[in-house]
Parts: sequence; C-alpha cells; structure tokens
Amino acid sequence: QAAYGWETNWSKSLLAVLNVPDIPQTIHMSSVDPLNPDAPGIRYQPVVVCTDHCEFLRVQSNDPDSQYTKIHQIISDFQFPNLHTRLPLTALRRIISQCLVSCLRPYLSYQPVSRDQATELDYLLAQRVHEYLHFPFRFNSSILFLPISDFGFGFPSIAQLNDAAALNGLIRDLNHHVPAFRTMARITLADWTCKLNHCQYPLEGPTAHSRTRSRHILPFSWIVASEILRSHSLSVRSTD
Repeated sequence: QAAYGWETNWSKSLLAVLNVPDIPQTIHMSSVDPLNPDAPGIRYQPVVVCTDHCEFLRVQSNDPDSQYTKIHQIISDFQFPNLHTRLPLTALRRIISQCLVSCLRPYLSYQPVSRDQATELDYLLAQRVHEYLHFPFRFNSSILFLPISDFGFGFPSIAQLNDAAALNGLIRDLNHHVPAFRTMARITLADWTCKLNHCQYPLEGPTAHSRTRSRHILPFSWIVASEILRSHSLSVRSTD
C-alpha cells in the first residue's frame, strides 16, 4: 500500500459492492499520507460506491455500446499536428498508429465492441483522414486499411484489432493462469454447450450458431469471438 496507494488517483477510483444491502454512497479506504508515505498511522480516502455493475477504464463490464460511444468520441476528438503544411500519408499512418490506436487498443482488449460497430469506427477514422487531406473525392475506406503490398495505405484497422482482441480474449479466458478465472470460464463454456447449443461444442466452426441474442447469458466478447470463428470457418479445439 505504501508503494501503490501513494500514487492512487482516488478521485478516479470506484468501489464495486454487489449483492450487499444498505451500502452508503461512499466508503473510506485506508491509504497512506501522500506527503509522507513512511509516516505511522493510516489515512482514509472516500471512494464512490457502485452497486449495480463493475467498471474498468470508465466503461461498464460487458457493455459494448458504452465502449463504442467512448471510442467514437476519442476518434472524433483526436487532433492531428497543426503544422504549416499537410503531412504525407506515411506520417499520418505513424501518428495514428502511435498516438491514437495505441490508446484504443487497451479499450478493445478489455471490452470488444460488435463487429458492425468496429466497422463504423473504421469509417469514422477514414473520414477523419479524408477531412485532413482535403481530397476532392471520398475514397473507399477499405483501401485505407489494406496492406501496402495489396495496394492499400496500410493504416491499422479497428475492425481487425477488435476481432483479434475478442478471439484472443476467449482463448485467454479458457486458459487463464489464475485457476479461479479459468474454472469460471470453463463453467461458462459448459453452460453455453448444454443450455444454448444442444450439448454440441460451440467453438467448432461448422456447429457454431449466432448468439447475438444471448448477451444476458454469455460475455459479449465471447459472442463476437464465436461470430469470427463462424465467418471464417475456424475452430478452437479442446485439447489436453
């Protein structure tokens, strides 16, 4: 606590308390004196309490719509360098990759959005590039994200990052290094197999079915991952 609590931004902290009645709006958490962390005694900091959801990176867990709104706002507010001349595409690609996409990647890893929403974010990013360059015509946004070897501009695609985050997240959950997390993930997979998929393993490409209406049962990121597997005829094999 002396090493970490000293740096905690308490105004941005949130305490989630679930299934406990009569919880006050704030709870005091023990900390250290930020001016003298080695001083004896304990200081207390008030932390806002949330009782109906868990929140991380200022986004509710399993809430892709709020995540989409947040990422949309980040892209809309992104400012390109204000120079006396317009930057070339190569410089724009590096700026977007290092200054914008590097900011969006943790959000997508934590809570992927739907594939349609990710495509809309790609359209928005292409629109921002188009507005900056003042092209006389509106180019096809897919050209922006194609590799240079395929005659594209090689910009990072939010849709591809979202797909990778969802699929990697599913595999990470099922093979988590923390036993409790791994066990809960496999219980969820068993429920998915027995309750929703007629006792067929749901991560086999040919047997997978769309589960967009099962958001109240399955983690949304898993639903996105299953759509990726189904669309590309891929499978996540269960092996020992």
